[in-house]
Amino acid sequence: MIGKKKVILEYDNIVSDDKKQPLVEITNIFNVRPVPAPHGFSIYEEVDAFCNNGWWASVIIKVNAERPKYIMYL
Repeated sequence: MIGKKKVILEYDNIVSDDKKQPLVEITNIFNVRPVPAPHGFSIYEEVDAFCNNGWWASVIIKVNAERPKYIMYL
């Protein structure tokens, strides 16, 4: 954390321009998402889904009861 309003982010799945190191950037704290809730999700629940290197507002449309897998409408 830098001061009270900025944080340093290091990405797990995005690399820097040299393709050797994880991308590191400084951003405002309001851009950082909280850790996901530990509970399961229900049909028609609004969620944010990570897809194509970005977060998208989504809705759960199907729940696989055998394992924690969800089908969403993006």
